[in-house]
Amino acid sequence: MKLIITDLDGTLLDHNTYSFEAARTALDRVKQLSVPLILCSSKTRDEIVLYCNKLGMKLPFISENGGGIYLPKGFLSVEFEERIQYSSKDKEYLLIEMGTGRDELRKVFLHVREATGIDVRSFSDMTVDEVMGLTSLPENEAVLAMERSFTEPFIFSSGDDTLIGELVARFNGRGLTVVKGGRFYHLMGNTADKGTAVKKIKGIFSKIARGKVMTMGLGDSENDLSMLSAVERPVIVRKWDGSWMEAEGTENFVKTEGIGPVGWNDAVLKFLDGNYLSA
Repeated sequence: MKLIITDLDGTLLDHNTYSFEAARTALDRVKQLSVPLILCSSKTRDEIVLYCNKLGMKLPFISENGGGIYLPKGFLSVEFEERIQYSSKDKEYLLIEMGTGRDELRKVFLHVREATGIDVRSFSDMTVDEVMGLTSLPENEAVLAMERSFTEPFIFSSGDDTLIGELVARFNGRGLTVVKGGRFYHLMGNTADKGTAVKKIKGIFSKIARGKVMTMGLGDSENDLSMLSAVERPVIVRKWDGSWMEAEGTENFVKTEGIGPVGWNDAVLKFLDGNYLSA
C-alpha cells in the first residue's frame, strides 16, 4: 500500500492564493488509484474539513501540527474502527487527541510574555481582520483558523524575531515547544508533533496492509521536518520565494523544482509511477 502524507499551505496549496489547481492531475490520479491521501497541517479541524470539501474527498487528516488525528467514519472497515482507541467522535470523524489543550497553552503564553516583556501577540490577541491581513484568508476561513484546540500561533509585533531563542527556552521549561511554520510560530505541547501523529497513523494503515506500507511525505517548512523524517520518501517542496527549507538531516531529502502545488504535482506523479529517486 502506498500512502501520501502532505502539508497544505505552501505545499499542496499555493502560498498566496491557497489554490490547488496546479496539482489537479496528481490529485485525479490519487483518486483513480484509491491511494490514501492524508492531510497534515497547522490548520484547524474545520479549516481542513473545508479543504477536504473543496477537494471533493473524504480524507483522514492531522490537524494543528499533530495535535489531533481525525479519521472519517466509514473510511476504515468496521473491524478496524472498533480496534482504534479514539478520544471522542462526532457524526463525521473519530478523533485521536495527541496534543496539549489550547487553554493551557494560552495560560503559559501569557505568563511567559509578562515575565520576559517580549512583544509577541498570539491569535487570541487578534481580531478577525488582523488574521485576515496576516494570512490573506477570506473572513470565513480566518474565523475557522482562529478556532484552535491544540496550538497557539504567534508573531513578534515588531517583526523582529531575534528573541525567539529566549522564548523557546522559557516555553521548554514549562513543558511546551515551538515550531516555525510558513507565516507564524506555533506554541504546542512537547508530547506530539506532526511526526508523532504520522507514526501513529502509519501504524493504523500498516495493520490494514499487514505491514506493507510505503509512505511519501511532502512539506515546505520547519514544522514539517518531523513529518518528513517519519516517512520513507520525504520531499521538500520549493517555497513561494524560490528557496527551499534547509535543516540538518535533510541533505538526502528530495527537493522539487516546481513551487508549491506545481512541485507537489510532479513529485506525487513520480511516486505513483514508482520513481522514488527524484522529484
